[in-house]
Amino acid sequence: MAEEFDFAIVGGGASGIYSAWRLANASNADLKKIRDKIGGEGPLKVAVFEQSGRIGGRLLSASPPSMKEMPLELGGMRYLNTQTLVKGLVENKLKIKRHKQDVDVADNIAYLRRRMFRQSELHVPGVDLPYVLPEREKWILRDQSTSTPAELIFWAVFQEFPEIKGMAPADLPNFLQSAKVDGKPLYQVGFWNLLSRHLSHEGRQLAITAIGYDVLGANANAVDIIAENFDFTPGTEYFLFDEGFESVIWRLQSEFEACGGTVKLNASLASFDEAVPGDPKGGFELTFETGDPANARAIVLAMPPAAIKRLLRRGPLLDPKIKHAGRVRRLMNSVEGIPLYKLFVIYDRPWWKEQLGLEKGRSLTDMPVRQCYYWSTNDEKPSAIMAYNDQASTSFWGGYQTGPLGARDTGLSDINDPVEGALAFQGSGGGAVQPTDDVQKRRVSNWKDHEAPHEMVVEMHRQLMEMHCVTNAPMPIDAAFMDWMNEPYGGAVHFWNPGHKSWEVRDDMTQPISGLNAFVVGEAFSTAQTWVEGALQTSEIFLQDRLNMAKPDWIDDDGDGSE
Repeated sequence: MAEEFDFAIVGGGASGIYSAWRLANASNADLKKIRDKIGGEGPLKVAVFEQSGRIGGRLLSASPPSMKEMPLELGGMRYLNTQTLVKGLVENKLKIKRHKQDVDVADNIAYLRRRMFRQSELHVPGVDLPYVLPEREKWILRDQSTSTPAELIFWAVFQEFPEIKGMAPADLPNFLQSAKVDGKPLYQVGFWNLLSRHLSHEGRQLAITAIGYDVLGANANAVDIIAENFDFTPGTEYFLFDEGFESVIWRLQSEFEACGGTVKLNASLASFDEAVPGDPKGGFELTFETGDPANARAIVLAMPPAAIKRLLRRGPLLDPKIKHAGRVRRLMNSVEGIPLYKLFVIYDRPWWKEQLGLEKGRSLTDMPVRQCYYWSTNDEKPSAIMAYNDQASTSFWGGYQTGPLGARDTGLSDINDPVEGALAFQGSGGGAVQPTDDVQKRRVSNWKDHEAPHEMVVEMHRQLMEMHCVTNAPMPIDAAFMDWMNEPYGGAVHFWNPGHKSWEVRDDMTQPISGLNAFVVGEAFSTAQTWVEGALQTSEIFLQDRLNMAKPDWIDDDGDGSE
């Protein structure tokens, strides 16, 4: 017999667990409002159904056995001091230990077209960079007002919209949403197309290499990607978590379950349909790939778009024959998954510190490793380097997974299985040290579930030696990776496609069909894409605007999920 719930939340990532935690802690006043919306009586019965064997989604904190106390982030790793939802949750409510992350360090490396620079040299006007730039861009880089090649992106935007320069961050969204380019609304313009009006191809290549992310120069919706670029302006502070970002989700999970909530792992949703067709409070029947079905008064899809699209085409939201099928399909297709790839290699000592004096932050290159973060540099102890790349570079590393196509292209790979068809890296491991608490055990388990293929590690080691211009670095002792194009994610993050008013689609997507208690939350359809902030933003729209719950008192006044 099917188990009965008030809310079935499908997806155990940030938005799913957060929404479940908020519902489980609903006040009596909020409970009355929720019951008016979905029916029923008494305390809420909430369940989270997660298709994999772990909770965390696109947060994936891992530790090799030789570094059990050090969380290495194979997924989302940080938040910004300007992000009010995450900041309020972790600092004001949960009071989770965190620390600042160093990113751009003057003595770190920029290895550009086989020439090594220290990043401080990129700030020197007139430095001879190996790019064939037009005279105007050479002049810009000689101008003291532009301190780094990365700011060529901002210069191009300022040429189109001089009003933005010096604009308060709170005013930027409204300006961009109403802006036009030659009479055409900016949201209909691709960002690369916009850059090409002012920046040469060489200039753009130099800029995105210096920024570290190819995707920040992509041809996504110009409104949103301009806002995304401004997340990386000088003065922004980055924060990491002492026990790993995923531990935040585990904390919410623990508190949710303590309130009587249910978490079901390895519960892969196949389809859902109305239990009583035409009755908005009749609820839904959920069918899973294996195991018993479930019934719920409301369903919350806290899933990436790629996973939603793989559900069977039946029910009031996904059946192509329903009245609103075209509109729902357009909403679903308004975003695209963006490939990001992370690969950690562990060395028995920090040779980059010994030979080059590099201790923290990141180095950059145009080689496929792209960004290299020095994760731990304790002398005489195992230390890590993280390769962090996106867009075309991910397909290079994806080729080492299962063969010519890579796991992500076959549609057959389970992200929790060992890499099929590829020999896992056989290093010494650096000596196994047993985890001492549950958080460490989860992180070590995550590491072992994502062992890197041998050929992948050897190639990363080769590229690291080249970009650091060393010939005698020791071989790695351990390695792990994650390609976020693999199932079921279809991308680590998402960007809005041109032609969509993201600020309107975001709100519509939280409840695609008016009156139907089927909701969608997650980073993908937010206006804070690429961040956990976006996952919480859509969750708060669902909770506050759709269920009429009160805004939590730990959220700052301007952090209620609205623009």
